[in-house]
Order: sequence, then structure tokens, then C-alpha cells
Amino acid sequence: EEMDLKIIIFDSESYTDYSFENELKKKVDYKVLLFNSEKTRVRIGFRKKDMRMLNVTVEGKDIDDPDEFNNTIARAINKTTENLSIALYGVE
Repeated sequence: EEMDLKIIIFDSESYTDYSFENELKKKVDYKVLLFNSEKTRVRIGFRKKDMRMLNVTVEGKDIDDPDEFNNTIARAINKTTENLSIALYGVE
């Protein structure tokens, strides 16, 4: 099964698509089929912040249970952002 993920991170000078994709591939037990990012500005409170919207398609076992998603995909994304010192905003 393919799953489309939208990962939202705060933009960073140290961020590169290459490093994020490689780190994510190490952490997630799914095959990464598609990876692209788009820089954008998002209003948070009263300010606009530079953000990156990462669109990722992975292939593997379909997950319907939110707890299982948190323990697999979300945990892998969290570890990836921690290892790269990037602030995670959210996952959809």
C-alpha cells in the first residue's frame, strides 16, 4: 500500500532535501517512493514563519490505527528531525 504524508517543518539554513530523505530512509521501515519539498510562509499566531512542506509517498503495510501510526511513521519522522536538528511542526 502507498501512503501519502505531509510533513511540515520550520525552515533551517542547514536543511537539504537530500539529508532529510536519506535520514528518513534510515529510520522508517517503508520504501520512500516520492519525496519533494516546497518552501512557504505560514502564519503562526501573529507572525509568519518560513516553513517547508515535505510531500512524501511511502510504500509498505497500510496503517489504520492512529497508535500504530504514531509508533511507526510519526516516530521515524520525529527521530529524523531530531538527528538533523530541525524543528517539526506537524504531520498529516
